[in-house]
Amino acid sequence: LPISVDTYLDSAGPATNFGTAASVKVLIGSNGSVGRGLFRLPDELAQYSTGKLAQVQICFYVFSNQTAGRAIRLYPLTRPFAEGTSALPADGATWNTSDGSNAWTAAGGDFDTNFPVDGVAGGDGFFRWDVTALLANGTARSNLLDNGALLRIDEIPLPTNGMPRAPFTSSE
Repeated sequence: LPISVDTYLDSAGPATNFGTAASVKVLIGSNGSVGRGLFRLPDELAQYSTGKLAQVQICFYVFSNQTAGRAIRLYPLTRPFAEGTSALPADGATWNTSDGSNAWTAAGGDFDTNFPVDGVAGGDGFFRWDVTALLANGTARSNLLDNGALLRIDEIPLPTNGMPRAPFTSSE
């Protein structure tokens, strides 16, 4: 099932929405800047009960994997976000807001750290996250289906130079 709603948050542009960007950037810079990806799971997934799901993977194509050995984790969001149109003023999620006007509880997105899933980089250019166990857990399932997910690279320690990153192809 295709992902059709996605964006990313960038601490270097805390009031900017990237809803129409051609990539979903996940990064950490040596200057402390951070980028996190947001996406919604397809609505059709909700029609399948946990007993009917043998395996569910989220897949994103990365066109230049420069993660430098850092994990990219998926976390369920704990509140919904608006994709936005990249307009000014922002009409969608930013580093500071979930929809251009309502602040996140914590800048950079509200997500549940109790349910991390590490991504696996394949030799085919895709990163994959197996979310089968999350969809079998009531809390994680509800958050994933109602709010979506956040992708985050290991942000600690800061790199001494450069910017470990994974620019994923977006729905745009």
